[in-house]
Amino acid sequence: MEFLRRLVGRRSAAPEEQEWPLPGPITTWPVGETFNSKFPVVQFLPKDQATVEVSGESDCQGTLELIAGGRTSNGPRKPYHIAILLPEPWNSDNPDAVRVVIIPTKRGRPWGKVGYLSREDGVRYRPVIDRVASIGKVTACQASLTGGWDRGPEDRQDFAVTLHLDMPAKLMLVLDKELQA
Repeated sequence: MEFLRRLVGRRSAAPEEQEWPLPGPITTWPVGETFNSKFPVVQFLPKDQATVEVSGESDCQGTLELIAGGRTSNGPRKPYHIAILLPEPWNSDNPDAVRVVIIPTKRGRPWGKVGYLSREDGVRYRPVIDRVASIGKVTACQASLTGGWDRGPEDRQDFAVTLHLDMPAKLMLVLDKELQA
């Protein structure tokens, strides 16, 4: 049925009602703190303990606490997640900004922004994200939440996010092999 709708066309839904991404290469990115989507992903699995730290998570502590399932004296209840990387080319402060969105394990909740790649990492990883987008997929990786403990009023730590993601050059080699297969 979806094939027929695309073939004959249909009225455009309001932007907030449109499913994202549309079929084909991704040329636009969703705007906003949260969004819902069914999307195909290219998930990069960690190799050689390579990690990238997320910046700006201090502004996202409420979202992180929800995603983490709350705090314990040792940290988050649910520390392991999948993150997707979404460029924000409209960002007036940094057109190379890359938003980090964690996918909660339970369906029904919107996915939440938990921070950004640093400016340097945004520039370094953007070619990988663009290459993945050129085949109509979204870049994803494993993510872990650290910190987030609550041991009383005087001993409470903010959450931090670590992405388990290899160096951009190695990821491009992985993509080249997959696209040639």
